[in-house]
Amino acid sequence: MLFQGAKIFLAILWMNHVLCCTWYFIGRHAPTDTGGSWFETVAQIDSEGSVTDFQSLGSLYHYFTAFHWTFSQLTAGGLERLAPVNTVERLFNIFCLIFGLLFMSSLVSLLSATMTQFFMQRQDQVQKLRELRQFLLQKAVTPKMALRVQRQVAERLNKKKKLTDKDVPALAMLSSNLRSELHYEILQPQIMKHPLLRLCDGVDLETVQSLCGEGIDFRLLSPGDNLFEFGQQADEGMYFVSSGKLRYTLKSVYTRQHMDIQETVGEHSWLCEVALWTRWSHTGTAQAVMPCELLVFPTEKTLSLLFKH
Repeated sequence: MLFQGAKIFLAILWMNHVLCCTWYFIGRHAPTDTGGSWFETVAQIDSEGSVTDFQSLGSLYHYFTAFHWTFSQLTAGGLERLAPVNTVERLFNIFCLIFGLLFMSSLVSLLSATMTQFFMQRQDQVQKLRELRQFLLQKAVTPKMALRVQRQVAERLNKKKKLTDKDVPALAMLSSNLRSELHYEILQPQIMKHPLLRLCDGVDLETVQSLCGEGIDFRLLSPGDNLFEFGQQADEGMYFVSSGKLRYTLKSVYTRQHMDIQETVGEHSWLCEVALWTRWSHTGTAQAVMPCELLVFPTEKTLSLLFKH
């Protein structure tokens, strides 16, 4: 959000720079119907009252004088001893005033709104961290554990999360058919990695579109989050890794070596497919090692849609 505010501010400076260069060019080279231009009539008076020829001053001073003038016009201000003295300059002055009224005021308002939103968000984060520190202090949590907790919370507060369909209320306004087609277009390149879904797509496209629109949920995991744990009932159904990586640890009681076995589950892989067909308890733990986005195929929804078609 702060970056967005910086972009708006730079856009304001860039537009003012373009207008400044145009104003400078008009003063030096544009035709005049009065015999003069603003560049020739500006008088530079020092603290002792002596007058200095403006044209004899350096180019850098000329530039910033023009920059100052155009900026003051865009904000409906003005500079003493610097005014248009011919028709071309007067027309450009009017253009700057209209441009400032229509566009600059909107950009300044947008910049103010962005900065206000940024400070409100920061204030909310500070308040949450303050309440967390107060809670840890009241519960007499050790400094080492408190530091770990605060560090993880701070990291997640500052991290920008991906949007899911539940975060976009406008999607609820779509018809069910169009929403299914939209989700199918988004998910089709990923779910076609699964043999069963690829087969269903070739046999009955409507079934897969309905599944994408109604039968798939989204899950976001941060590093260190557990997708499921050993011994937990697989009630949610099958998981498909859309992006990111997880570490799956198979418990030793289910291995021939009688020791835990770890496997990395990457993009376009799936877990717990068996939960679609039978009651299942997880034989290991799946933990995110980096930010992950997963597709969840709930057992009841998935099977009801498949049997429906």
